[in-house]
Amino acid sequence: MVGGMGHSSSVSLGYAIKSNKPVYCVDGDGALLMHMGSLRTIGVNASTNFKHILLNNNSHESVGGQTTYSYGINYKYLVKAIGYKNYFKIKNLKETKKKIKNFMNSKGPSFVEVIIKDGSINNLKRPKNLNKIKWNFMNDK
Repeated sequence: MVGGMGHSSSVSLGYAIKSNKPVYCVDGDGALLMHMGSLRTIGVNASTNFKHILLNNNSHESVGGQTTYSYGINYKYLVKAIGYKNYFKIKNLKETKKKIKNFMNSKGPSFVEVIIKDGSINNLKRPKNLNKIKWNFMNDK
């Protein structure tokens, strides 16, 4: 969602509603917090194929590293209260494999919060051909 921070969950929901395929939405905590109303829409309308992955580093990493204050939110209570069926949390590498397997096998809408460190690599590549990305998305079969 280059240029559309916070909108990936809404786009993912629209795709999931029209598809039988599993749909995985990857969000950062900053992006998710920008459009929290979308979470309730997902909780009410998403089918069992919707899976939401939150990469939580308590930071708006991609736009300067400002703090999001995400650390004060209990995402388990939040997503369960608004209609998600399942919640998982990964805090360390040791528990990753089992929890990801359980998450992927769950009947959604499901949510996994992955606690990560802030920071990004210096040579992180950013998408350049946005028209090609759009075309690939719009023409998925």
